[in-house]
Amino acid sequence: MTLQQPIDAALRELREETGYCSESAFYAGSEWWAANSSRRKHLVIAANASERFEAAWDDSESGHVRLLPISELMDFLVSGELTDAGLACRGLAALARSDPETEVLEGLRDSVRKIFMSR
Repeated sequence: MTLQQPIDAALRELREETGYCSESAFYAGSEWWAANSSRRKHLVIAANASERFEAAWDDSESGHVRLLPISELMDFLVSGELTDAGLACRGLAALARSDPETEVLEGLRDSVRKIFMSR
């Protein structure tokens, strides 16, 4: 597996399930799906995503897009309302420690660093 494979898959899922697209993405790592699993889940953070399409839900899927100001992100992550909040926090920490390749991701990294510094 190359790093590009989970990035491509994440950007495809972002488009299908939310209608949003992003041209800049950061691969923040992976973790085991569960304690006794042989599967891994990957974390990709998309920067400057914008809505360009209709979401394409399967019959067995449902959900909604919730946009938050970055100032509310950490409170949402620790609220208990998100199933993978730990993974999301770990991904943000990885981004905060990174040296991104694009200006867009550098700007997002700097915003994430401010969140961590304000807590």
